Amino acid sequence: AARFAADLAVLDRDLAAGARNGTPTGRRAHQLIEPLIGAYQQLGQTTEASALHERLFAAAPTPATYDALRAAAKRASPAVQWQQVRQRALGLLHQLARAGGPGAAETLVTVLLAEGEVAEAWEAIRRHGCSASLRLAVAERYAETSPANGIDVYRPMIDEAIAECNHQGYARAAALLGTLQGLYARTGNDFDRELATLKRVHHRKRNFIAELNRHGL
Repeated sequence: AARFAADLAVLDRDLAAGARNGTPTGRRAHQLIEPLIGAYQQLGQTTEASALHERLFAAAPTPATYDALRAAAKRASPAVQWQQVRQRALGLLHQLARAGGPGAAETLVTVLLAEGEVAEAWEAIRRHGCSASLRLAVAERYAETSPANGIDVYRPMIDEAIAECNHQGYARAAALLGTLQGLYARTGNDFDRELATLKRVHHRKRNFIAELNRHGL
């Protein structure tokens, strides 16, 4: 315990010195903490190694450091402790996303999706935004388990694609409508009426209508 406390004190001092010198915190944390993790793992001190993983995640919160933290925490003790560590880690990600930290929303959504928390991942997207590719990945997972919610997720994505008013956007909207058609079939809702309304609203967008025709819609 005394050695671990001493190592933490040196670690905190070196991290603070790096921050003062302008060294990126995440990179410096990897350089300093990973060797310590390896040393404690070799000694079989899994609890200390897990605590260091949590330090590393706090300094460099990424999907990779989250995965490593989860594995370390589960090795160290029963799942009960992992749930406590998980709560702290997700709390940090939510806090960073609310503050608009660089990449924070992407990391939060990626982690929630990997944890199977699809509804929470979508709520995080709604609150903080994310890349189009990650948004689509969450939508696909959401639709697998809940077609009704999937419809609610895909519908605004279609409107956004149409609003781009270019070939790429129209093609993406048509492809998404193909997915939406399957979701409507699973819920027993009338897709043809939805499609007819969409065509009527956008009837002046001839290129969009042509794209729908190319997709058999």
